[in-house]
Amino acid sequence: ARAKAASAPVEVAAQVDTLNLTASRPGAQGCDALASMLRANSAFQRLGMARCELEDAHISTLALALPQARGLRILDLTHNRAMAESARALAHHLEGCRLEDLDLGFNVKLGDAGAVALADAIASGIARNLRALGLARTSLGRDGAE
Repeated sequence: ARAKAASAPVEVAAQVDTLNLTASRPGAQGCDALASMLRANSAFQRLGMARCELEDAHISTLALALPQARGLRILDLTHNRAMAESARALAHHLEGCRLEDLDLGFNVKLGDAGAVALADAIASGIARNLRALGLARTSLGRDGAE
């Protein structure tokens, strides 16, 4: 019964292209299940994870799935607890993914180091499909803006 329950999110994902989990607080287990779902469903296009209290470890788990998440185009990670490590993980795993819109706005501790990691991924061509990057209210200073 437990294995069937664990596969339920993957099965549900095959039927939808958009999932909004705003304020859901999925935690580590939920992020693991979401990562599996992203890998398994190429039709899945939009994931909303605003105000989910996601920390670096949670976002890193999701980032690991990005190269296999062939359908994902929009990822909303606004208003979480992301710091520079989250941005580095996302930047590292953007290669080969088709993500077009990444919003990390209102993650007030993302800071310059996070912005620089993402900018480097864009400049190097790793994030070649990325068209929109949201960094509103991320404590971006002069170094991150350059």
